[in-house]
Amino acid sequence: MKKIGITGSIGSGKTTVCRIFEMLGVPVYYADAAGKKLMEINQNLKNALVENFGKKIISDEKINHRTLAEIVFKKNDSLQMLNALVHPLVFEDFENWCMMHVRKKYVLMEAAILFESGAENFLDAVITVTAPEKIRLERILHRGSETEEQFRLRQQNQRSEQEKAKRADFIIVNDEKTLVIPQVLNIHREIALWKK
Repeated sequence: MKKIGITGSIGSGKTTVCRIFEMLGVPVYYADAAGKKLMEINQNLKNALVENFGKKIISDEKINHRTLAEIVFKKNDSLQMLNALVHPLVFEDFENWCMMHVRKKYVLMEAAILFESGAENFLDAVITVTAPEKIRLERILHRGSETEEQFRLRQQNQRSEQEKAKRADFIIVNDEKTLVIPQVLNIHREIALWKK
């Protein structure tokens, strides 16, 4: 079974692309969602987060992810600390998850900061989803989950679109002009031809 990473800048449409792969029967591990879940269920991690970022990140006995994000995206050393606490646990969780899908030709690991986390080192290939910044910002504002300032802060802490594209094995252009499904199908077919 091959392990393929899928990444892209905020608002690039990674989730949409992942849904298409899922429709083709490809299991997708959502690293960001897994990290948030681990923050809730892993008491040692939760304690470490409170110890490093303060009790203000707790709301109704749960991690307030918005408050945590506001802290870490404004200070680079805070973001590095968060990543150092969470990423090893996510990687371990991913490996356990992969054991449930060993009969599949390949699985996907979706992660916004795939290169930044070092995940590419244990993956067989990486897909980068790209979109122009203007379109990505419009998508984020339309979702209503982030402000333009939050969008800019997140962008500052991620590798550039160009670098992600340069380091990728496959690129999917999601610019609302280029058809996405044929690009996904081409990649799916190519990976299916790989030897185990």
